[in-house]
Amino acid sequence: MSPSAESSEPNGKAELRFDFTNAMAGTVGPEHGVEQGELDGLTNRLAEGHAVLEQLRRSGKVAFYDLPYMHQSIARVKEVAANVAGEFEAVVVLGIGGSALGAIALRSALCPPPSDGFPRLYVQDNIDPDALRALLDTIEPANTLFIVISKSGSTVETMSQLLLVRSLLRGDMTKNVVAITDSKKGALRRVADEECLDSLEVPAGGGGRCSVRSPGGRLPAAVCGIDIDGLLAGAAGADSERCASASPDENAAYMAAAGEYLLYQKGHPLSVLMPYSSALAHVADWYRQLWAASLGNTSTVGPTPIRAVG
Repeated sequence: MSPSAESSEPNGKAELRFDFTNAMAGTVGPEHGVEQGELDGLTNRLAEGHAVLEQLRRSGKVAFYDLPYMHQSIARVKEVAANVAGEFEAVVVLGIGGSALGAIALRSALCPPPSDGFPRLYVQDNIDPDALRALLDTIEPANTLFIVISKSGSTVETMSQLLLVRSLLRGDMTKNVVAITDSKKGALRRVADEECLDSLEVPAGGGGRCSVRSPGGRLPAAVCGIDIDGLLAGAAGADSERCASASPDENAAYMAAAGEYLLYQKGHPLSVLMPYSSALAHVADWYRQLWAASLGNTSTVGPTPIRAVG
């Protein structure tokens, strides 16, 4: 196993590279660095894990893999985005966790400037009264689209925000609120039906930390001028090409996993993501939540994720 992994397009041009060289024993010494033999020793375990993931996918138990290919829900997102195009000066996302952090990361990295004619995007993921007041001082509720996201419909913070928005809109949310929630059940589904709100469905496996590739991430992106077709094509390419191989030499995700695992075994319990780009600063926040929610929801395992900006 080489200490770097690279995926290529058909023309041979490298598009993604993960280089682990500076964590190897040859660079930082055997006490803290990873030995080549240790990497090679994980090859069979990674192949076994890959086979398990493939079986889980075939059984539908890891449905988030299929989110980039759900063309019917993509069409519905485009329909809703077209319906509100040019109607609002601002878009406010009401949601927490993955429903918020993914949208924030997309906004920072990909949103065109408001001068291009698209509304400003705000993500209100906290019920702190000072933050809410600052937001309300910035927007005009009647000229704002509120996108409320909760798959269960029982997220206390998000539903509390929705109650405030309802009062600001004098009880009539029909024009200004779009709900993204479960298709059949939950408090938010009942509200959407009773108030005749436009709504989109959170697909199976598409909530929480996976929501950026579901309507919860697609709709705010589309309304604010982000190319969601390109976004989903990138996700599909990562799935079908860049991270499809069982070999870590051709799969940057497996190479990263092997390196993190070995460093953790050597007594390095912290994992820091430090982008050297202001546009990618919030990707680090999103990474921290993705990592912690994936590895720490049911048990404490793996390194502690830390975000930083270079």
